[in-house]
Amino acid sequence: MADPQQTPQNTDESSAFKIYSLGQVAENKKLSESTIKVTPFEPMNLLDGEIRSNPTTIETEGVDASGEQYSASLTTDNTIEADWWPFSGGERATAPDVRRGETVLLWRLGDSKKFYWMALGLDNHLRKLETVVHMYSATSDESEETLTADNSYCITISSHQKMLSSSTSMANGEYTRWAAQFNLADGVFIITEDNGHEISIDAKARMIALINADNTSVVLDKTNIDINCDDNFTLAAGKTLSLKCTDYKLQAETVTVNADNVSYKAGKVLMDTPVMEVTGELKTGNKASIGGLTIENGMIKCAGIQSTGPVRAPNIN
Repeated sequence: MADPQQTPQNTDESSAFKIYSLGQVAENKKLSESTIKVTPFEPMNLLDGEIRSNPTTIETEGVDASGEQYSASLTTDNTIEADWWPFSGGERATAPDVRRGETVLLWRLGDSKKFYWMALGLDNHLRKLETVVHMYSATSDESEETLTADNSYCITISSHQKMLSSSTSMANGEYTRWAAQFNLADGVFIITEDNGHEISIDAKARMIALINADNTSVVLDKTNIDINCDDNFTLAAGKTLSLKCTDYKLQAETVTVNADNVSYKAGKVLMDTPVMEVTGELKTGNKASIGGLTIENGMIKCAGIQSTGPVRAPNIN
């Protein structure tokens, strides 16, 4: 038999955090904030017309229980303030940029004045510009209490700033940190790395650039290509390497050509050098001129012959 003096136990174990009402956003959410003003549909279902925040101050005065005069003011509004709650997951770090007229779902903590809201996506056509930041934890440090750009992988999409970006961190022992950004306002896409590597595309300037931490670079600038390196530059082809241009200029301290055969076909070849050496046999066509000496069809023509030794020839005219 139950003890009549025993206090009955409360068997209601349901959460005090419950759905409160559907509501309509009364004012556009500010970009840097997550709190909005909302008019609940159910508690205020007699309101008519466009819903806006409309604070009203009520002044009161009278005599209290001790006979003293008093006055007070009370500000009332047809809206309530609600904080954003990321019901869809913890990776989203910024609240949806809801605007006036959107329908949201309101939650309430017990009988307190603490309300929370979540977007339902029923009125996305009312959105005009949005900024969304997602942050994914990239640290195993238990002492870290807040996600930042230094301990997470971040993705930001902002039509306010006309920008899409992503970045990594080095909090989990990564070798380096990467960042990529679409600057849609200026037409620039860039990938950077903490050591100094960079790839960029500038649509407006019609330029593509690749630069590494040693300042080795390849730049496609409109109709020009610039390639720069401080050490070695190698071109290799399994078959044919072709160069076609109007003017070919080579500036070097030493030029070495290793080939089985070298052929030049030109209207004229000019070599401006104080000394030219040929270690093997020199063959020319029908005519060759060296200084004042001309060799043509096997005949040597010159102004005179001066020798320090004997000159032998079968026929001298």
